[in-house]
Amino acid sequence: MIAQLDEVTRIVASSSDRLLALTNLQECGTGPDFMNKAKQYGKDVYSRRNARHAVIGITGLKNMLLQGFLAASGAKHTKACGTEAEALEWLTS
Repeated sequence: MIAQLDEVTRIVASSSDRLLALTNLQECGTGPDFMNKAKQYGKDVYSRRNARHAVIGITGLKNMLLQGFLAASGAKHTKACGTEAEALEWLTS
């Protein structure tokens, strides 16, 4: 998971085009190392690029933690969505 996060972030950081990303974390474990790196990348890379990132598959406590982080950081580039259809709608709106 961390290797994939690193690779996607490398692509986002090196692109000048508008980027749309959809991450499906259903049935994936995301531990504290992953979440810390994702937060740092969000602040250092995604918020400075013309990128949107929709995440599906985060439920329960992880979703509450993500929502809190997004609200506290003012991040508007990432949104947790309940379904793939909802994510695609948000990415393309």
